[in-house]
Amino acid sequence: RVVGTGAGANVTINISSLLNQTLNLPRERFIAPNASTVLLLHFEEGTGQYANDSSQYGNNGTLGATTASASDDPQWNSSTKFGSFGVSFNGNDFINVSNNAGLNLSGNLTIEAWIKPYDLPTRVMIVDKANYPTVNDEGYTIFVDSVFYGWTANSAGTCQITGTRSIYNNTWQHVVFTYDGTRGRTYVDGIIDADSACTINPAINNVSLVIGSSAQSTAFFNGTIDEVAIWNV
Repeated sequence: RVVGTGAGANVTINISSLLNQTLNLPRERFIAPNASTVLLLHFEEGTGQYANDSSQYGNNGTLGATTASASDDPQWNSSTKFGSFGVSFNGNDFINVSNNAGLNLSGNLTIEAWIKPYDLPTRVMIVDKANYPTVNDEGYTIFVDSVFYGWTANSAGTCQITGTRSIYNNTWQHVVFTYDGTRGRTYVDGIIDADSACTINPAINNVSLVIGSSAQSTAFFNGTIDEVAIWNV
């Protein structure tokens, strides 16, 4: 359960209720982190090599593979959904968030982002923490082609939740994947997209969390991403 803050933002997003089939999107972008937040990237830096995490864990992201400017760095973009900046990806770059215990979710989770893709229906990653090529590529991820997907895996099997609502090029859309131990759900623009039985807890692994590509530098996103958040509920 995430409570929005900021001017005129008395909005509550219920992300774990089995009865709730609609996410009430915040009118303001500022969602206050709480004890359940493990990653919250507003992408408001506008310059430099780091995207700062607003959660208690300090899971700051590095643009590209190193702290030095390089061709695999995404670019700060002022044509964004909220605030002054987002991050643009050109199909060959990514944000790397180093592995730590806070990101190794092995039960309930919620992953969300605002996306504006440019070259769908190519399948591309939004957020990925899956350990390829282990058995079943263990971990969790969200990705998109013409629809939105949420995915968890461990050594016992995989769970892929496949949406049905269209994802469009050159259009801002809000995507959310939730997993509560028994069901996986996807939402697009606050509306339930897919809801299926799912009992595959994501496995703990030692790979980085990556935004804009897979953790193994494949399936690169081409477009702009804003407001990435992960919760352990």
